[in-house]
Amino acid sequence: LESKHPYVVGWEDRLILMPSFPYAYLRINNLTLEEGDVFFAKDMATGKVYEIDHNCTFSIIGPFEVNSTGYLDILVNITDDGDGRTCWGVLIDMIVTDIWVLDLFISAPIPGIPPLYVSVPAWGLALALQVIFFICFAIAFAEARGFHKAVSESPDKPMMKCMRNFLYAMPFVATGALTGIVILTILVEAAGVPAGPTWVLPGPILLMLEGAYAAFVEELIFRLIFIGGILFIVMILRPGKSTDRGGISALKALFFPGWLRGDAKREARKIGWVLVLVSSLIFGLAHSLGGGWAVGKAITATIDGLVLGACYLFYGIHASLLLHWFRNYYLFSWWALTYATGSDTAFLAYVLVTIFNMILGVLSLIMFLVQGLRLAKGRWERKKPVSWP
Repeated sequence: LESKHPYVVGWEDRLILMPSFPYAYLRINNLTLEEGDVFFAKDMATGKVYEIDHNCTFSIIGPFEVNSTGYLDILVNITDDGDGRTCWGVLIDMIVTDIWVLDLFISAPIPGIPPLYVSVPAWGLALALQVIFFICFAIAFAEARGFHKAVSESPDKPMMKCMRNFLYAMPFVATGALTGIVILTILVEAAGVPAGPTWVLPGPILLMLEGAYAAFVEELIFRLIFIGGILFIVMILRPGKSTDRGGISALKALFFPGWLRGDAKREARKIGWVLVLVSSLIFGLAHSLGGGWAVGKAITATIDGLVLGACYLFYGIHASLLLHWFRNYYLFSWWALTYATGSDTAFLAYVLVTIFNMILGVLSLIMFLVQGLRLAKGRWERKKPVSWP
């Protein structure tokens, strides 16, 4: 489906096809609009309209549903803003009925290195990501004597000691961070600074896949390479200052900084907090300047980066990956289930899960605030000079 180049004022066309699935997506090969013009694609079966007001390439929009006769009926047009000027136009070159059969071009955009795009089947990428997250769950379960020990000993031990196991700590950290970011986003947008996405959201399944991949790539770049890579070099260059010698300390600093002990841990923490701060600022700016989010996202993503960086520093790469997975994948999975099934039960589950996460998040924030005040008070009292009679 292709417009004239350049398109004429008032251009529209209609696409009628019989796909093999009851829904389909359109892939826009290229869309180049004159400033102010808007591209519309209307699903004639449901009346839903998809709107794009910016230039893009290889973007997928939808889903569009087949009508009662089994046909896909889509009306597309470009609406002029009234100035009578046009531009190149649009080329839609593919309909997608099942993303798992697609070959995706993936890349890890590491600063300073030209991007290398690799073609992989969607099902293969999804499987690889699930394996990675499963391994992270297994590590989180086993660390610090195990999740089962943390749960069984929690009635008798201080909660912060049980939270040395990240799987035990994850519900509190994840929901607390989620609630804090939601509140911060509301405040930022109330101040007149937009913080939402500027790109067209894909369908629910593709969004979950993209979210899982983004979690992996962003943790690889901003935590493992930026923070862990520098800590690895620091540990290599510090000759025999700890009982946990040489290469072992360096590998721990790279993958699991929280597992370091003694002088190595203290040194890694001092340098690590500086790296967390710097990487978080870059993380926030990358979301905004990368073109995918409005300017307010730089603020919320920076705070997100601080939480993710702290989890990496206190536990390891498995912790920051799981926290990122929660935000990008887990929450979307409930929305995707509702969207895909159209079930009232699924929608109710989605609402209840969201409410539960927000309530637990508020309680978690209160808990962290109280623990922080207690810790600060204890340190201040230890530093007070002792008065002798």
